[in-house]
Amino acid sequence: MKRMTLLLAAIAIAFGTSAYAVTIDGTEVPVCGGFAGLQCSETEWCSFAPGAECGIGDQYGTCRARPEVCTDDFNPVCGCDAKTYGNTCEAAAAGVSTAYVGACRSAPDDGTAPRDDGTTPREE
Repeated sequence: MKRMTLLLAAIAIAFGTSAYAVTIDGTEVPVCGGFAGLQCSETEWCSFAPGAECGIGDQYGTCRARPEVCTDDFNPVCGCDAKTYGNTCEAAAAGVSTAYVGACRSAPDDGTAPRDDGTTPREE
């Protein structure tokens, strides 16, 4: 089983897509992130749950379709890429999950977005 898991992860990395899926509300949704670094397709973004630390460690997200149109509401969020976006839709359209609500604080040198409390995973 472990070999099969590693094989599927290797295939996913080689082809840049997720080889795993979870069922949400009766629909299979591709899984992304984690140690395997599973990626979504070019038309999707990896949505991490609140508290998933943007996929740090072995946290997984789910692939969601990138929005094609967003409102111009200004409710800044910090993306998992440590860049500030005008709202969560704009971050998703750029293919980025939201790290926290509010403009980004200064990003650490490794590019990891800071947590809502201002700390980063490497400061622990």
